Amino acid sequence: MPDCKYETTTVVLSIGDEKFTTRASSVIDPGYTRIFTWQAIGSSVGVEGGQDGEECDGPEVTLPLALTTLGSNFALGEKPRLVEGQTGPPNYLSEAELITAMEKHGIGTDASIPVHIENIVERAYVEILPGRRLKPTALGVVLVHGYHSIDSELVLPHMRRAVEEQLNQIATGQADFRAVLQFVLAIFATKYRYFVQHIAAMDQLFEVSFSSLSDCGRPLTRCGKCRRYLKLVESQPLRLHCPFCADTYSVPQNGSIRPYKETKCPLDDFELVLWTQGAKGKSMVFCPYCYTNPPFPGQWRNAGCANCPHPSCNFSLAVNGVDACTECPRGTLVFDDAHAPKFRLCCNHCPAMILFSDAVKSAAVRKATCEQCTARHLTLHIDTSKLKSTGGSGDGGGGESEMPPKFTGCIFCSETMCKLLSARKAAGNFNASSPSNNSFNARGRERGRGGSGGTRGGSRGGGRGGRGGGGRR
Repeated sequence: MPDCKYETTTVVLSIGDEKFTTRASSVIDPGYTRIFTWQAIGSSVGVEGGQDGEECDGPEVTLPLALTTLGSNFALGEKPRLVEGQTGPPNYLSEAELITAMEKHGIGTDASIPVHIENIVERAYVEILPGRRLKPTALGVVLVHGYHSIDSELVLPHMRRAVEEQLNQIATGQADFRAVLQFVLAIFATKYRYFVQHIAAMDQLFEVSFSSLSDCGRPLTRCGKCRRYLKLVESQPLRLHCPFCADTYSVPQNGSIRPYKETKCPLDDFELVLWTQGAKGKSMVFCPYCYTNPPFPGQWRNAGCANCPHPSCNFSLAVNGVDACTECPRGTLVFDDAHAPKFRLCCNHCPAMILFSDAVKSAAVRKATCEQCTARHLTLHIDTSKLKSTGGSGDGGGGESEMPPKFTGCIFCSETMCKLLSARKAAGNFNASSPSNNSFNARGRERGRGGSGGTRGGSRGGGRGGRGGGGRR
């Protein structure tokens, strides 16, 4: 695309002992700005004058011919007068203006610039105002001033532009990417060490504008190190902080956090915490320390007790895992009594859930396994008076006449017990258009999975049949 061409005219006026300067721009050829309209240059006039050399923007006008002739004199159109006014701050940048400024300073590419803007919004460094203008938050302002006070190059565009230029040289074959990589890493490593050594300057700025974590939050559960209370910091992102150990621990987001039965993790003595998204959503029991620092090799961060293999923890996968999930290849259905007396089995990898009927008063997982399907046995105590005499419970349960008050065994292989179960996704059905998909059929299973055409076997001895068909969803 052709370049945008424009002409700028500068005129110096002498009025008495004062000199005034005015500039005007006019477009000769808009070029590529016919398409990139946000970079278009409009015709404008600016005037500088007075003792302070102040500048003000005038209306979009064309300079009179008398002003474009060197040494010409002209009469003022009206008697000069003094006009008083008050200056104001410039408006906040719009997204388009920010993109233009980033391109001007060589920061980012067409693909990365939108990501940069999205990141500063998500991290609460800026907030979006009406008209898509970006207003810096107190956090963003303090961060910029803090970086500037320690190392100005961390906030000025020069170093970032230099890196972008080197990346362009790699793309054109003018530079070796390994050499550039090592060079850039060495610079940033040096700057990181320097920044850490002078972090006190950043802390001082934050102390002026923000409260420290030790002064925020409410006591929740006890720390396993000092036995004092961890504080739940409820500003985003949620986290737990120990003001005595000066440690901060991650917690799940987008849910409610509360203590869980004052029980402790057997690995580190931290009190367990319950995260829940309500009666129809997922819930998770977790240890704050294990959630942030996985205790076992290969265990991922941000995992709850339902993913922990520890054999002595009463809330671990080893104790409460019941059966493999049919909705995902890696999940296990884990017994969940966080909403007791509403019991359920929840997959520790996907939103699949199996809800127990309200007639189930209590439930517990046993060590024994089913000989047909390898699922763990459960013991259920059932209030038969809550079951409908017509042969269904409030959740599709069986009739009172055929339902025993106590059951121990495989709930999946028992036709009677399956009537007390219904399948759901967290906060919704698996298939809301087909109510029959929420019921369970009795089935027996052999070890291993069958083909991909059916569910886990719909009749005794049928074996696992995969997903679909007439068994458990």
